[in-house]
Amino acid sequence: MVKRFTFDGEGSLTGEEDLFRDWGRIRAITYHEGSLYISTSNQDGLGTPGEEDDLLIRVTPQ
Repeated sequence: MVKRFTFDGEGSLTGEEDLFRDWGRIRAITYHEGSLYISTSNQDGLGTPGEEDDLLIRVTPQ
């Protein structure tokens, strides 16, 4: 699970939000040139991989 925490100017926690919950198991996240790159690993070796398994996702700010 990936969480976003927000803090006020004095360092006190002001918010917490779950992110990317619909993408399954998050394996790695990296930031490069303004975008987040997220890799998923949803195939556990039991069955046939589907279109939504093992993705590389690019997230850019709005």
